[in-house]
Amino acid sequence: MPVNDTGLNPAKLRQVGRRSPARDGLKAGLALQAVALEFQKAFHHQGPKRGVYRFKTHQDADQWIRQMQARREIPEKLRAER
Repeated sequence: MPVNDTGLNPAKLRQVGRRSPARDGLKAGLALQAVALEFQKAFHHQGPKRGVYRFKTHQDADQWIRQMQARREIPEKLRAER
């Protein structure tokens, strides 16, 4: 009974699946970035400004997130009138 370098009998081993060839990660990343930029241009998506936000409670954080989301949905003209 021959034994391979793993110590297992090759006659009892079975192939379960196949490996797919490796994808080009840089090409996939650039394509994803292009889609994200198109999304931002189409929907004028602006997320919250970068930084660290600290809240006393989860409820405060949830309220702030809702305000930021609603702010994006209000047109600029209406926001200026407030």
